[in-house]
Amino acid sequence: MHQARRAIDKEGPAPLRLAFYQAASVARTMDPQLAAFYYRLMTEHGHCHTQATIAVARKLAERTWKTLTTGKMYELRDLEGRPLTKRAAKELIASRYTMTPKQRTQSRPTPSRPNGHA
Repeated sequence: MHQARRAIDKEGPAPLRLAFYQAASVARTMDPQLAAFYYRLMTEHGHCHTQATIAVARKLAERTWKTLTTGKMYELRDLEGRPLTKRAAKELIASRYTMTPKQRTQSRPTPSRPNGHA
């Protein structure tokens, strides 16, 4: 199913948005599909950490809703859709989807100058 792209906004209760943001920070270190999504946003699309994490939070919210409405358990999977153990998932993330310090520096927004001009 493909949905039209929609800008992420500040819709919904702030405590719930914060909870999904914090959960996304952890989920991207445990779920290879979310880690790959985060990595792609950071490396290919030039998103900063916050933008990428918010996008992961949106995906996590969708997965949470689907899990609740279908009654199916959440299962870690690789990018081909094969089930993984927690250990295998973490190993996959560490080997393929971990940002290097250089990549993190490049994805950070450039700080503005003291006089307020970029």
